Amino acid sequence: MARFIAVVRKKTTFRTPVLNSAAAPLLVDQSGKELPKGDDGKYLNPDAGKQRLESTTTESTVDPLTDEAGNPVEAGTIEALLRRVKEHFDGEDNVEVLRVTVQEIKTVKEISGAELAEVK
Repeated sequence: MARFIAVVRKKTTFRTPVLNSAAAPLLVDQSGKELPKGDDGKYLNPDAGKQRLESTTTESTVDPLTDEAGNPVEAGTIEALLRRVKEHFDGEDNVEVLRVTVQEIKTVKEISGAELAEVK
């Protein structure tokens, strides 16, 4: 029976909080400008802003796709494998699957322990 594995090319977006010069969260208004500060260096109205986030997008390849335990995700049909790939990334808003390459796993030859011992 044929078995299939998936090699997944994906794009992941990371959002990292930006800090100000005092190593505190950088708060911005709706237009993206930093909130005004008082003489003490603290924001005058911190509840009026939100923390600025910096986005970084990277592309990577998962070869082969593995489950939480590190075992390759396999299936007996291509359709079943693609469903498992879709389920694996379902709910991950920061990940976009770019391409899935399906590879077939074939047994080419089986060798007994005695035969293996004879290999030079």
